[in-house]
Amino acid sequence: MIKRLLIMVMCIAVAPFPLAEKTGGEKIPPAFPEGREHLPKTDAADSPKAGIPGAAADSSIEVAPVSVPTSADWLLRRMAGSEDPEIRRRAAEAWPVSDAFMEDMNALVRALSDPSDEVRAGAVERLNRLEPALVFGYVMRTMLGGAPDHARALDAALPALEGTLAPFMIETLRTEIETPQHRRIAAYCLGRMGSLNAIETLGEHAWADDMTVARACVEALYAIGASHTTPQWMSLLDHGEPYFRRLAARALAALGGPNAFDRLRLIVLDNNEDAALQSDILYALSADPSPPLYALLVEALERNQQARPVALRLLRELAGVDFGWDMTAWRSWLDSISAERPPPIVPAQ
Repeated sequence: MIKRLLIMVMCIAVAPFPLAEKTGGEKIPPAFPEGREHLPKTDAADSPKAGIPGAAADSSIEVAPVSVPTSADWLLRRMAGSEDPEIRRRAAEAWPVSDAFMEDMNALVRALSDPSDEVRAGAVERLNRLEPALVFGYVMRTMLGGAPDHARALDAALPALEGTLAPFMIETLRTEIETPQHRRIAAYCLGRMGSLNAIETLGEHAWADDMTVARACVEALYAIGASHTTPQWMSLLDHGEPYFRRLAARALAALGGPNAFDRLRLIVLDNNEDAALQSDILYALSADPSPPLYALLVEALERNQQARPVALRLLRELAGVDFGWDMTAWRSWLDSISAERPPPIVPAQ
């Protein structure tokens, strides 16, 4: 009986959904950080406001409410209430989002990235009147197999969709019977939207056995870039994946926080640590030079053979002097900049 129900639903729902085979296989968001070693922090202000292909925004766009076809509605609801998780998952995937709604949403998404404040505000107002589940369906369908220009426009508009989409994306990431591709897209969207409410969930699933999901979660945390992520980064310094540790080190160098510098210092001074990780830490910390950093560089120069070349290069650049490998000179220089300055002389009255 269940098999017949599934066949009926897929026959009803297949028309509105593009097939992966027809779209060149798996698609991911165009800005998905696949294989990137350096991830810029992104937020709504960084999102492109113009120049999106085909983005002729129209401030008069109205999105008509779309109801689920009654021919599939009762069947999908029955499947969604099944005790079998697989049946519930299939119901969620098969739920139709009409082509008309997709076209209206494409126009609305372009309006969310319009240069005009009025156009963007109007688009947000119309978006808030829509059924959130349908908006979620549009986003997943576009990210999975949408036209490249539609996916790029959606990517630029994601920060404006955080209030509508975050609960759905968080639940998608938490649901382990979801496909890794769906969960990876959910993580990406949460990072792109800067969702603070997703930080704990992203941190938890950064330790997932599925490395594609785990990596997506780590990169989403990096994209959020908020001080709230510090506890997650402190934990990820102990991860077994070198790339995760390097992102954690860069994030902590930028964000700081209680004990962050001390943890990074211990890694830099450990002769058995990964040399690439140590270099990343020193370069990241050098973006904001400070007396503790100078002390760390001199210590690294003195105590860690593999970190010495980077430490010397940074000392030359930041100090403006070059004592080579003369540790006595570097110690004297460090003492001179660390010495407490005497108070200014005040003339006698």
